[in-house]
Amino acid sequence: MPCLNSPLILYVLRASIRDKLVLSLIVLLVTAVSLSVFIGSSAITEPDAAILTFIASSSRFIGVLALVLFVVFYVRRAYETHDIEYLLSRPISRISFVISHLLAFSVLSLFFAVIVSAGLVLFASTFMNYEGFLVWSVSLALELMIVSYAAFFFSMVLPSAVASTMATLAAYTLARMSGQVLGIIDAGGQSSLFEVLGKVMEAASVIVPRFDLFSQSSWLLYGPDTNIGLGFILIHGILFLFLITCSAIFDLLRKEF
Repeated sequence: MPCLNSPLILYVLRASIRDKLVLSLIVLLVTAVSLSVFIGSSAITEPDAAILTFIASSSRFIGVLALVLFVVFYVRRAYETHDIEYLLSRPISRISFVISHLLAFSVLSLFFAVIVSAGLVLFASTFMNYEGFLVWSVSLALELMIVSYAAFFFSMVLPSAVASTMATLAAYTLARMSGQVLGIIDAGGQSSLFEVLGKVMEAASVIVPRFDLFSQSSWLLYGPDTNIGLGFILIHGILFLFLITCSAIFDLLRKEF
């Protein structure tokens, strides 16, 4: 494909190995599973369900945090060492530069989602709802991809690694809480300030993914919600991946090096 650059994709993947991202993810995942089994086993009722829930929740958090840190510090290091200027001086378009990087981050997101899913099957295959497991795994992969895309966008726009990390995590937190925020708005408030903030949040919800509807641990036990199917997850995820990709391309096209 003309918009893909295979050497650049391999360059990013090698950088993840050099930065010990893959090894760190595996070590942290093993630690999270061990702690989940230890804590969940102490539950008075339904210890198996508790273990499954702890593994799913902790693994998602580890994946999000690790990918955000890797993407942000990779991009900021590329700026500081002028690797971006060098890469763009080669016969590669700016659109290809963005899409190739995002595809590499997608590969890393899918890799971690597969590792987590394999761990769940290994430790909880006897009492897990497999239809819910399928939807949960797909939504986890899309959630990690969206977060890594957002980290790439913020790190390209903002001049600081700390600011980029905080902006990405703040956006992720807002996306995770978007359902509760919209529920509070629907409940209504008395003050004029509440109405103004409510309008702002409703407008922001248009460009914020509904991560509160993604990767719900209850799906692993009781199956997916009848109102949230695999189709909704795919459409919702692909739409935001496309939106962030276009934003990153637009930002890079207007930059002058």
